[in-house]
Amino acid sequence: KDFAVHQLGHELSAMFDTAHGASLATVWGSWAKTVYQQNRPAFARFAENVMGVIAEADDTKAALSGIDKTVAFFRSIGMPASLEENKDIGVQDDGILRDLAYRCTYTAPGRLEPSSFWEKKRFTRFIKQQTTQKNSK
Repeated sequence: KDFAVHQLGHELSAMFDTAHGASLATVWGSWAKTVYQQNRPAFARFAENVMGVIAEADDTKAALSGIDKTVAFFRSIGMPASLEENKDIGVQDDGILRDLAYRCTYTAPGRLEPSSFWEKKRFTRFIKQQTTQKNSK
């Protein structure tokens, strides 16, 4: 039900002229690791049903394994899994990141209401972390 990562993908595609699928792969792993605790059972089901993770007694382990397998899948098909890996985007300065945060956290005519995840300060921390974080390879 939280499509915030999709909104972020649209903004990245618009700002950096990167393909929409690549923009989603770029941030999905970091987004998932940031929000999975809000709905561990759903992430665990995704891991088991989509990524083939063997059912775990601990939803956290299953969820994180599913996230890691998804990121590994993106890389296996040549998709970038971080801003640094996306040749169209790369590491950005604070001004660009603030603009991106604004675009994802405030409504404009015709824009969907942002989810609570995209509260500006939290989003800015997330996107800064994402530019330096390497998802597990």
